[in-house]
Amino acid sequence: MKKALIIIFSIIAFLFLALLAIPILFKDKIKGAVDKAIAENVNAKVYFDADKFSLSLIKHFPNVSVNLQDFGVVNHAPFEGDTLAAIKEFDIVVDIMSVISGDKMKIRSILLDEPRLFVQVTKDGKASWDVTKPSTDTAAVKPTEEPSDFSLSIDQWEIKSGYVVYDDRSLPLYSKIVNLNHTGSGDLKADIFDMITKTTSDEVTVVFDTITYLNKIKFDADMVLNMDMKNSKYTFKDNKFLINAFALGFDGSVAMPADGSMLYDITFAAKETQFKNFLSLVPGVFTKDFEKLKTDGVLAFDGYYKGVMKDSTKMPGFGLNLKIDKGMFQYPDLPTAVTNVNCDLSVDDKDGVIENIVINLKKLHLDMGANPVDARVYVAGLTNMNVDADVNAKLNLADVSKIYPIEGLLLKGLFALNVKAKGTYNAEEKKMPTVQAGMNLTNGYAKSKDFPKPLENISMEANVSNPTGVLNDTKANLEKLSFLLDGEPLNASGHFSNFDDVNYDAKLNGVLDLDKLTKIFPLDSMTLGGRIFADIETMGKMSLVTAGKYGQLSTSGKMDFKNFVFKSYDLPQGFKITDGSMNFTPEKINITKLNGFLGKSDIDIKGYVANYMSYTFGSGTVKGQMNFLSNTFDVNEWMAEDPNAAKAKPTEPAAESAPEVPKNIDFVLSSVINKVEYENYGITNLKGDIIIKDGIVSMRQLAFNMIDGAFGLNGFYNAQNIEKPKFGFDFTMQNASISKAYSTFNTVKAFAPVAKDIQGNMNTKFALNGDLKKDMNPVLPSVNGNGVITVLDATVKNNNVLGKLADLTKNESLRNPTLKNTQIQAEIKDGRVTFKPFDLKAGDVTANIGGGQGLDGSLDYNMKVDVPAGQLGNAAAQSLGKLAGMSINPVDRVQLTFKVTGTSDNPKITPTGASTSGKGGQASPATQVKEQVQQKVEQEVQKKTEEVQKQAEDKAKKEAEKQLNEAKKKWGF
Repeated sequence: MKKALIIIFSIIAFLFLALLAIPILFKDKIKGAVDKAIAENVNAKVYFDADKFSLSLIKHFPNVSVNLQDFGVVNHAPFEGDTLAAIKEFDIVVDIMSVISGDKMKIRSILLDEPRLFVQVTKDGKASWDVTKPSTDTAAVKPTEEPSDFSLSIDQWEIKSGYVVYDDRSLPLYSKIVNLNHTGSGDLKADIFDMITKTTSDEVTVVFDTITYLNKIKFDADMVLNMDMKNSKYTFKDNKFLINAFALGFDGSVAMPADGSMLYDITFAAKETQFKNFLSLVPGVFTKDFEKLKTDGVLAFDGYYKGVMKDSTKMPGFGLNLKIDKGMFQYPDLPTAVTNVNCDLSVDDKDGVIENIVINLKKLHLDMGANPVDARVYVAGLTNMNVDADVNAKLNLADVSKIYPIEGLLLKGLFALNVKAKGTYNAEEKKMPTVQAGMNLTNGYAKSKDFPKPLENISMEANVSNPTGVLNDTKANLEKLSFLLDGEPLNASGHFSNFDDVNYDAKLNGVLDLDKLTKIFPLDSMTLGGRIFADIETMGKMSLVTAGKYGQLSTSGKMDFKNFVFKSYDLPQGFKITDGSMNFTPEKINITKLNGFLGKSDIDIKGYVANYMSYTFGSGTVKGQMNFLSNTFDVNEWMAEDPNAAKAKPTEPAAESAPEVPKNIDFVLSSVINKVEYENYGITNLKGDIIIKDGIVSMRQLAFNMIDGAFGLNGFYNAQNIEKPKFGFDFTMQNASISKAYSTFNTVKAFAPVAKDIQGNMNTKFALNGDLKKDMNPVLPSVNGNGVITVLDATVKNNNVLGKLADLTKNESLRNPTLKNTQIQAEIKDGRVTFKPFDLKAGDVTANIGGGQGLDGSLDYNMKVDVPAGQLGNAAAQSLGKLAGMSINPVDRVQLTFKVTGTSDNPKITPTGASTSGKGGQASPATQVKEQVQQKVEQEVQKKTEEVQKQAEDKAKKEAEKQLNEAKKKWGF
């Protein structure tokens, strides 16, 4: 019994160890298969660490679990360098029996932990998620005779702490979801089943066509969706969507017919009727004190989304209704409430054509303490807009701080707004509703706890009128805008009429202290500071501006700046004018002085700006000529998304984009910059013209120092197609370091990696052009160019090709050859660089090299090496003798030819021929072989002749002796 137990436990232990060992033993094969599948099917860079991949039969025994951590997908062009997905952990558990059967796959659970997705669509509809390679199999796919038995089911799935950005510029639509958590379950193998999901997010932002519809709202959704997979119909069942504190419910369905359209039949309505919940949608109200807010009143909210969506040609109809009755709210600790809130609003667009939308605000009334606000607005259509509006509001600003918490700010003054408009607006037909509108503020006063002096004597009077309904009869007047800040006044006025050809008359005079003003009215999204001194008057009409008839216009005055600072979300680097002065004429703004900083870069500018009126009021192009001086200009700062932002983790998606160049700017900057900081280039003493025109930045007669040499440059950066920017340069280099050129320029690294092995200087005259990535590095296969490189005095060290050549010839001098006053002609085309033959010197050895190499590192060179035979080792001499079919005289020179293939890291050198020559000159191998053969034949002939002659002589001698003996016998001698 004891022995049997030992055997049983041994078997169990063996099986357990096998379950542990199998994943480890097969990990490399699995990774190899994954790498192969990615290479064959995915047009993107997929990164993952095999050490963070696990396959386990124990973790969720008896199921199989696969776990992968810290992996992601990085896009290629046109989203080069953008991270499509970065995932902290992916975990999937699969029923082991379904794995064995293979045809009915059952997934127990799927987990995505901290996925970060950055999804983009270009203006022309290219999507960043489209990363699959097209199939190379052109054979027709035969239809299967029987349906597949394969099925897939998933018990549950989960997303933890997700971050999603969707940027679709074809719509345009931008959305961001922060801290997304989602769980779901359902029997996916069934034809009809209920999918149960729970979704939450801390922040949801949706911006459509520059309008923000949702701004960092909190989202919570519980949903049961009936899934009819056979008929592609999905029906809402039990569900609740919570937006901040406002609860919505949906009924109806979404279907996807076979014609590719989508059929919507959805209604929605508020789940609760408390006015307080609706208030949570108002920006600034949904705060930590929201629960303490005292409210009353009821509301009704419902709507529909119904019809067919197909491509962009047909959209469903939609509508909504909002009614508020006897609403009231009062903030805690504030004495006055907003009462009598009543609203009746409907929005309707039955056919889905946005031009036909009808907005009807039948009633809006509220009392802000003793201050009533009333509005009625009807708008039908967009292009041919029918308008009927009546708005009236009177506010005592002193009451506002009693109603709404404005911490640290005291307001006073009487504000009044009244608008009456009725009629049709049609720009093409120059129709305008009859309008009578006015806005007034008297005895205005504002004081902040952050600044001891008030903004006082605020007075504003503005009005718009059109009594006839004809566009040209419209008048808009800012009769006055004035205030006093710390004893310094500012006054402004403007009058505008005849909107078919705008007549304008505007004045600005006084001091604007932005530091003080922004302490009274803080800005969330930008920083403003400094002092502006203005005294400007301008008068004229737009037709004269667009025609450039500046002599018939009247503009005069000046503006001075002291420590002016501007920084915003779109311009995080900001700029500062420490001291600036400019004066105005109808033709130009003359900049007599402008000293300051662009980001961290100091600037000193003088010059002019022309056509500024047309640019400001219309679609004209602003022109200018400026002298631009800077001691240090940091280009890197302007290439970054936000230089002040915290450094992103490697797995965080970081959007990169090439800098756009406005097409309505025509500027020439005659620049002198002592130092330019751009990546690792180290540019100094830059002089020349930088021209901005038609979306292109051109460089004209630019001169600068870099990598120990002097450069001259003419070139361009073309951003007219921002998805595929281009560049082109004609440049010269004088006495530049070759090795530093390798470490500085990606193009040199790609096309001439041998440069890293060359110590010395060169002169160059070269031309390059091609496409650029979003990170401003060149798309190397697109680069074309040609030119001449003159190596002044350089040594090649530790080069793989020459090292192998030295090993082959047993000649150590070839390891470190020199180049002196050597001209090399080069051409870059179709991803390859070719060099015309040139000579390397290594003592008494001369190597002639020609050929080229590709971006993949492949080599294709022909080499001729002329070396004294005495410098070849015995082994090399014997080998070359066999190659030439001859012996080599130690005093002769040897000419060797080689073919160089392989790669830069692993070159292959194949001898292809050899020849010798004496002191008197060199002969071709064929000639020398022929001469040796002829010499050998002549020697053999001479030898045979001598042998025949000797044999004949011996035979004649013997015959003579024989005849002599016979004669002696006969005659008796």
